[in-house]
Order: sequence, then C-alpha cells, then structure tokens
Amino acid sequence: MFALGTFAGEDESGFPGLVLADRVVDLRPSFGAGITTGDLLATWTESLECLRRLAAASEDGVSLRSLRPLPPV
Repeated sequence: MFALGTFAGEDESGFPGLVLADRVVDLRPSFGAGITTGDLLATWTESLECLRRLAAASEDGVSLRSLRPLPPV
C-alpha cells in the first residue's frame, strides 16, 4: 500500500511524494523535475503502474515527520 501527496522539505519547495508507511519518496527523479501531483492524477492509468513499481522496490525516502504536507493539487 502507498499514498500520494504533495510535501515541502527544508527548502520549502513543493514536490509530489510517494508515502510508504512513515517515509516519503520524492517522485521528481522518477517522473521529471517539473512533475506535480496534479500531473500524476491527470495521467493516473500510466502513473499508477509506475507508482506500484516504485513502491515495491523503494527503500529510500525521508521521514514523513520531517516534511510539511501541502495541498495535493
């Protein structure tokens, strides 16, 4: 299971993140620097397949507690 959200880190720039338990994986390296959560939702069929692969393979990410949630779209 995973969730999708938009977050800000220490530099306050927003990014789409894949939430895996208490970790968040920045999706920009996988989808491109300009990707937004709205873009992922707009192409959900294609995005979902990639997100599932990333969720199954990822052990990276930062602590969810270290990030500030932002409006998703």
